Amino acid sequence: MIWYSNSEGRFGANGAKGDLGEAIVEEYCKKNGIKFEDKNDRNSQVVLKIDCLINGVPVDVKANIFQGHLAVELWTRKNEPGWLYTTTAKEIYGVDVDTKSIYRYNVEQMKRHVKMNRKHARKSKKGDVLMWISVETISIIERIQ
Repeated sequence: MIWYSNSEGRFGANGAKGDLGEAIVEEYCKKNGIKFEDKNDRNSQVVLKIDCLINGVPVDVKANIFQGHLAVELWTRKNEPGWLYTTTAKEIYGVDVDTKSIYRYNVEQMKRHVKMNRKHARKSKKGDVLMWISVETISIIERIQ
């Protein structure tokens, strides 16, 4: 299997959107003097499922915000745990690539929120089980840009 150092090479158009989200987060960190370390190696991306370290904290960047809601993947169409349960990141940075807005939340807090609100999960057109969560309504999500 060929390894591509960017998400676009690995996942096509969806990956390109992810790469843009990561670039927005990196630019935000650099502009604000926040320590940012890119983790674009195979182990980080495939095994640990992280994109970077921000101030030493493992972060997974998701460019998955649409109309003020972020998508949290609970189960894949292959009936495997979604990224919320497979990432080793401590925080998720959700990016709206159209507005360059960045939101962050703690993975463990989101898992607790999802567990308490499972009835809101829905199957996507592609067959994944997602929960769409308003970035404005729950206190565990913080807008940072």
